Amino acid sequence: GGDKVVTGAAMASFMQSLKTGFQKVAAAQREANLRAAAQTAEQNSAAIGRSAHDFVASITSFVPQSLKMVQGAVAGAAANPNPLNWTIGSVKQGMTVFIEVYGAFCIGEVLGKRQLIGYPVKKY
Repeated sequence: GGDKVVTGAAMASFMQSLKTGFQKVAAAQREANLRAAAQTAEQNSAAIGRSAHDFVASITSFVPQSLKMVQGAVAGAAANPNPLNWTIGSVKQGMTVFIEVYGAFCIGEVLGKRQLIGYPVKKY
């Protein structure tokens, strides 16, 4: 027959070349994974930058409108201090201003505490 005898040295050489091949494939795969992760990180960073820009743009357009509304509500209340003479529209406007100011206070409180409920207490 065509049976071949494989020596120990030939088997060791084959195993070494197999190991080297697997190491090269693994290194190429790691490099591809790193490239893909870097590209994803760049895309995420760009998306976060766009989101931050959109947020700042929306806040800068919202705040002046809110300040005008507050100014109008305060001027209206000062001009007409008798609650019996208030209109439904002026009461709605005043409630809206109150809710906006209270909401801004609550958001600032949570951001300042850096947690939603309670205050951070240091244990000594």
